[in-house]
Amino acid sequence: MVESSSTTLGEASHGKEVQKPNPSSKWQRILPKLLYLPYFLGIAWTCLHPVVSVITGESKCRGWYLDEHSMEIKFAERSNTWTEPAHLRVALPSPPQQQRTICGGNSTKDRVNFSCSEHGNLFSLGTIVPLSNAVDPIEEAVVLVVPQPPGGDWTASKFHFTLLTSLDNLADPVATPWLAKTVMVVAPIGDTSLEEATSAFLDAYAGVDIFVASKDEPEVVPAIPPRHSEALLRSLIVLDIHDHSKERKLPRGGNIPPHILGQTRFSILPQGRRGVLPNLDLVFLMSKLFSRASFLAQSKYSNFHFLTHDYVTESEAVTNFLQAKDSIASSWDKATKTWAQNLADMGLFAYSMAMGPYPPHATSLDRGIDSITVRANFEGVYYRNPAIEAVQYTEYIIRALCNLHERLHHSHTLYWLPSPYTFVSHMEYFLPNVLILLPLAVRGLGSALFEIERLDLTVIGFTIATTLISVGLSSVAFEMLKNDTSLSHLWLLTVYAIVLISWKTTISSRRRGVDTGATNSTIQTLQFVACVTAAHILVPIAFAHTSLS
Repeated sequence: MVESSSTTLGEASHGKEVQKPNPSSKWQRILPKLLYLPYFLGIAWTCLHPVVSVITGESKCRGWYLDEHSMEIKFAERSNTWTEPAHLRVALPSPPQQQRTICGGNSTKDRVNFSCSEHGNLFSLGTIVPLSNAVDPIEEAVVLVVPQPPGGDWTASKFHFTLLTSLDNLADPVATPWLAKTVMVVAPIGDTSLEEATSAFLDAYAGVDIFVASKDEPEVVPAIPPRHSEALLRSLIVLDIHDHSKERKLPRGGNIPPHILGQTRFSILPQGRRGVLPNLDLVFLMSKLFSRASFLAQSKYSNFHFLTHDYVTESEAVTNFLQAKDSIASSWDKATKTWAQNLADMGLFAYSMAMGPYPPHATSLDRGIDSITVRANFEGVYYRNPAIEAVQYTEYIIRALCNLHERLHHSHTLYWLPSPYTFVSHMEYFLPNVLILLPLAVRGLGSALFEIERLDLTVIGFTIATTLISVGLSSVAFEMLKNDTSLSHLWLLTVYAIVLISWKTTISSRRRGVDTGATNSTIQTLQFVACVTAAHILVPIAFAHTSLS
């Protein structure tokens, strides 16, 4: 029996050899599954930005701070939020004086350091040059851009008339000994928009004549003379403020009925085109000052929105969902709801950077000027006039910037804002971007190194041609439908669907045939082209900002 068994084993050893498992094929099966881990880890990390900061090692998002210490704001912290400054306690003239631009009918024109000019039907410009300061007054300037008043009369709008009073105070060297920079106020004329007025002012300030098309003949708006355009434009602030509040006398200590209580929509918008942002110190200067305003006091007003993007309706929809008693979020605790709200606002902030609409200051950011837009809408009855308070805090902003005799160069210039009080720096979201894009790079490199002989060059060429045609059609559609975002998105989805259906049809027809190897080769080739194309497009977008760190 023993000999027979040994003989049988010997025959088996001389027959078909037992195949050992190939380690490389085993790793080829495991590696694609492991690539899911960094991808989902990067997505989870991104979602945790509003509550976790890995850079600082804290279980919270990084809070606001001013890295530029010379921008002093303690004077504002000592002020009384509920008391109006004496020089701003002015009543509207009765009857209105029909002042159509910033240049006529105000006491500021009597100041020797105030000049005013009108530039065609585009904009009017008021300039205040400081008289007593230690720094050369023509070196730097702060620009304010304000909208046209309702009805076109500066003396009939509380915000605009108070702004004229503030300019008269700024031009007084006794009242404002701290004024160290030239202050310019730009206001559109007629139907000119804020963005058009800002762009026209910057062109005229740079010495470029502006040609305006008209029915009769083109109008030439001359450039601003050099003697009025010598200062460096350090900061530009667009005050897109619309005051629809109503005044109502209240007894001392009386409360406003809830149905007429003031409703505030207030946004600080730093977004520019192509992801350009102003220095974060400018953003947090605005946030720190305006957050002290009484119209943003939660103890007095429950219905207000303080945001860093212009998608107020979408943010309000998220808030209503989180507060609804019949939603799945009704059982969440307060911390979870705060995280969800901040995550939504951070996504809307990033979306507005990529898709717009861009605020009026975007054209100034394109020229390298730290710029920002403050957009506010006041409705209802307030305990204190919000238009006057907006002008008051605008004065505080000018005073803080006058303490700074240099370009803002500290802090960050690339960031996300989950709220007006917190931020995510570019180095913070750089790390999850690495994790999300790592599978693309590994999969594309692996196909190029180990599966190059299985790739179909005909499929690669046809895929590149299809991609270029799709991009061309999408670009044409975006240019034709640039004013209609919904139709642009619908057209893009249609192009994607056509390409997807065509490829699915091709692959399905091959699967119905006998050539299974050709089908697998087509699928692997499509995966290779998709990974390489995605890495080529997304890597510069995700990592190019590190060169600015």
